[in-house]
Order: sequence, then structure tokens, then C-alpha cells
Amino acid sequence: MARTNWQEYNEQLVVRGEFYINPKFLETWDKETSDLNKKKIGQPYKYPTSMFEFCALFHARNFDYRTIEGLLRKLSELKINFDVPVWSQIRRRILKLDLKFSQPNHREAMAIDGSGMKPGTRGEWLREKWKVKRGWIKVVLLGDINGNIIDIVVGTETLSEPETARQLTEKHHDKISDLLLDGAHDTNETFEICKKHNINPIIKIRSNANPHGLNTRAQKVKYYQSMDHKSWVRETGYGYRWPASEGIFSSLKRVFGEITLAKKVENQFFDVKLKFWAHQRVLQLRQQA
Repeated sequence: MARTNWQEYNEQLVVRGEFYINPKFLETWDKETSDLNKKKIGQPYKYPTSMFEFCALFHARNFDYRTIEGLLRKLSELKINFDVPVWSQIRRRILKLDLKFSQPNHREAMAIDGSGMKPGTRGEWLREKWKVKRGWIKVVLLGDINGNIIDIVVGTETLSEPETARQLTEKHHDKISDLLLDGAHDTNETFEICKKHNINPIIKIRSNANPHGLNTRAQKVKYYQSMDHKSWVRETGYGYRWPASEGIFSSLKRVFGEITLAKKVENQFFDVKLKFWAHQRVLQLRQQA
């Protein structure tokens, strides 16, 4: 892997702060609202979508909606005297945001991994006092080796990571050249899906794997067992799994936290996806710096 340019990396982190307090929606307000109201029946939109994308970044850091309304009020006083929506409208528009991730225009190496996020309503006291279960939220992520998020699936703690990974592989097979996975995905089904779509599977093999057979997995097992683990990592580029998966989770949880304060399950899932969307937006700005 290439050496990190720490001066450049430091500047990217500084630019990240600029993104949070950068109300570009004031520059595009008229055009956006005009486009939103084309052929719209009923009451016209008064506020641009980019305003609520700006607000969503703060909500992703667990700012509640009333606090975000107060932030906009103060910004209105400091900048242009624009109309400020009430907190309930901010909430409605944020929940309507289309949280999409940009897609690559060519095939590249990617990784899939899972991690947990915490509902704010969970806790040992609640478990003991009311005898209720407050589980955790599971996220299965597809990312590239540059740290970009390609797609995520959010579910309860019962979400099957290997099965979800196969679904993501099927969905995005035309964008994946190499697929890096940990030992939980060392199954014939995963290897065969990769073979079907001409994807090179770089999967950590179990220590007790049987090398006999003619299928794709058996061939990979033989190759893995022909050298020590460190040599295999070096030869296959398995180390790139970190920036494409675990590194994304680590960075996101440091910046946006791993707790969602929403009470309804569907809103918890939305808030978790919002954190990943916001993380990707900030990363794109850093890459442009």
C-alpha cells in the first residue's frame, strides 16, 4: 500500500470542518425551489433540498431537530435573513431525503463486512427493570479500497452477514473485480456466486478447510494452504480489506458515533443509514480538497 501523505491528510481533515458550516443552499435556493415546484400540484415547496441535507449532517451527529432549528435561526441572523423552518418540518424533510451512494463507473476491488450500531434506548437498566430486550442494529457494508461506501444493508442483530453479502454481490457484480471477505464468508455459495460473475474471491480460508475437490473453493483452499498466511495476504492484497470495510466503520464511529437516539425501529434504521450517507458526503469533500 502507498505511504500516507500526512500533510495532505491533515488538510483533508481540516476541510471536513468547513463542510459542516458551509450553507451553500443559500446560493442555490431560488433555482432548487423552482425545480422542485415544476409540475407540482398543491402547496409549493418553500425550502430547497440542500438545506435539509445541510441539516442532516448535524442530525447524523445526534443533534436533535429542535437544536437544528436553533442553529438555522442563528445562521439566519449571521448571514442572510432567510426563513427558518420549524423543527417538525426539518424532521419531515430529512426523513424524505433520498440517501443514495455514488457508484463507480468501472470494476474495482471491494470488500463486504458487518458491524453493530446501538439504539439509544438500549441499556442494562431497561433490560433489568422492564424485562425487555434492546438489541443492536446490524449494518452490512460494501466499500471500495479507497474508503468509499457503495451500498449498505441495515437490519436487526439477526441479519445474516454471509447471506446479505451474497445479495450485495449479486446486486453490484458489474462493479466488483475482486471481493475481499473474512472467514465468515468461506462457503461454497459465496465462491460460486463470484465464479458466476467473474469476480476474483479473496476470502480468508478456515484453518481446517478441506482442499479436496474440483470446485472454486477447493482451488482457493489449495492455494491458501500452499504458503503461510502472511505470504497469502501479501500475494492476494487481502490487506486492502481494512480501508474498504473495517476502516470505514472505525472512521464513521469516531466522527458520527455508533448510537441512534430514535425510538421507532424504522427511524433507527434511517438514522443509521444517514450516518453512513453523511460520512460518504464528507469523504467526497476531503477527496476534492
